Amino acid sequence: MLEKHLNSLSRISKPTFICPNSILECIYVQLEKTLSNILNKFEVTFNKILPSKLNWSLIDKIKNNTSLKSLCEYNQTSETTIELRPKGKLKIKDVILFLHINNPSLIVENNKDCIKLSLPIITYQRRGIALSELSRIFEQCKEEIRAIRKDIIDKIKLVKGVCDSNRLNLLKRIDNSIAKTAILLSNCYSRNKSRLSI
Repeated sequence: MLEKHLNSLSRISKPTFICPNSILECIYVQLEKTLSNILNKFEVTFNKILPSKLNWSLIDKIKNNTSLKSLCEYNQTSETTIELRPKGKLKIKDVILFLHINNPSLIVENNKDCIKLSLPIITYQRRGIALSELSRIFEQCKEEIRAIRKDIIDKIKLVKGVCDSNRLNLLKRIDNSIAKTAILLSNCYSRNKSRLSI
């Protein structure tokens, strides 16, 4: 009887102990990922507002379209322009029939011997709209960083069993990461703002 009781006790799982320092490290890793996502989101969002290059998925779609390949030759003249030239005795009208582009930010020029796809020229009005949108997104990202910092500090306060030196050390690392992200975000904002000012 005693053996059965001991066997049943050995089958009960023992409570696992999680080191408070590993919890703090997980919180820090979570912070790093979140900050990286904010930077990426800012870059991607701005490139959607005002693209500086042709969409590579569009170029790949044109390159890999077998029916289009059989009709024309592909030539990328710059980062913002590609040309399609009909092969043999085909006319440009034949190529346009196969070219289904539903992208309003592209300009399709029909020359005598080729079709030119390019990004539109940036007008003063479009620059102003993009600049105000850029400023709005920049402020929004800064607010997100501040909110994340506050949330992370609140999470750290809830972790019990951590000595003060480890807690202070982690807080310094967090502040360094946030300062680094803020600088990178500010540099990205300045770079894109100067691009719009040209």
